[in-house]
Amino acid sequence: MARGKHAGKNNTFFGDENYYKRRNEYIKEENDEIGEKEIENESEFSNNNEYDYEEEKNFSDYDEYDEKNINLKRVLIIVFIIAIIIFIVAFLVSRKNQNDTNVQEGNSNTQSMSSQYEGYKVLGQIKIDKIGISQYILDSTDDNALKKGVGKLYGGSLNNYGNFCIVGHNYDEIFAKLSDLTQGDIITIIDKKMKESKYKITSITSVEPDNLECLTQNDSKIELTLITCQTGSTKRLVVKAEEVK
Repeated sequence: MARGKHAGKNNTFFGDENYYKRRNEYIKEENDEIGEKEIENESEFSNNNEYDYEEEKNFSDYDEYDEKNINLKRVLIIVFIIAIIIFIVAFLVSRKNQNDTNVQEGNSNTQSMSSQYEGYKVLGQIKIDKIGISQYILDSTDDNALKKGVGKLYGGSLNNYGNFCIVGHNYDEIFAKLSDLTQGDIITIIDKKMKESKYKITSITSVEPDNLECLTQNDSKIELTLITCQTGSTKRLVVKAEEVK
């Protein structure tokens, strides 16, 4: 009797439909709250991961920047070292060239004149810049020697007291242009030791072939006489000069 009576009521604990409804709603709310918390945690985790990724990316940028700076510094150092090496090499080459030039100049100053030319003894050299003459003075006046240059006709030693007489043919490259000279022009005589002496022209005359007055010696002066044939060989052109002291 009692069991049936109890079972017939709807408001008992087990038969209360509102209770179950409220209970389910409560559980649902709790589940919703748990779900929201999990979503928030996942969101924070995701944000943390993204931040860490950005941080890692930033650190990577810094490393790349430092590496570029280091490489740039290395390049600058290498360029600087190369520039120093080039400067040192250029300086040494310049010094070497200068020394070579000084040696060459020293050798040219101490260089002696050739003792022979075309089989003839060389006494010295005559240069007349105004008419472009530069010839060896040979110790001979035979026909073959005078075809090769000028020769000593008469007198003592070169560049000493007395009258040193030189004869040459009226050839273009030898004495043909003596007539273009004037008083005051300079003649240079170079001896075997490469010592130069300057002579100033004092007179230019035309004489008969048998006139030998131009060969006269004066031991109180250092004189020079140049002799060549004029056109047609009818007369001789004589150029006399004295040493410039």
